This record gives sequence, structure tokens and C-alpha cells, in this order.
Amino acid sequence: METIERAVKMYRTADPKPLIQEVADDLDVHPEALRGWIRQDEEDRREREDQLIAVEHAESAGRGASRHVAGQHSAGGARQGLDVPGI
Repeated sequence: METIERAVKMYRTADPKPLIQEVADDLDVHPEALRGWIRQDEEDRREREDQLIAVEHAESAGRGASRHVAGQHSAGGARQGLDVPGI
């Protein structure tokens, strides 16, 4: 089991819930990294209503990239015309 999975499992199965700092210290990882892994696990399990799951986030990022290419901006913020076939 890799470090992320082990860290999240250690936190999720503890009763009562420990401080993230304590688990991070036990595993020698940064507490903010552990907090992010726990949040991502909660999102992926759909235990959090306020965030996208990893798949939705990746899909959203992909759509954003295509919009960025289609609507390039200059440093001044004005749109520049792009002569890109097929867009």
C-alpha cells in the first residue's frame, strides 16, 4: 500500500479522529499534504458536496484548456484573432 493510501486509511479508521498534524508526524509527511489527500478521498467517495471528484476535475480542466486556446488574450487583455482551422 502506498503512502497516500496508508495515510488516508490511518486517519479514516482512527476513533476518535486524531489531529491531522499527529498523523502527519507519525508518517513523516507534511500536514497540508495529508489534509489534501483526505479531502480528495472524501471527494472521490462523494462525502463532500462542495468539491468535484477527481474525474470531474480532470474533465473540467480539459475543457478549460480548449477554451483557452480558442480565446487567446494579449497582455493588455484584448482578444486576439486566431487563424486556427477547425476551431
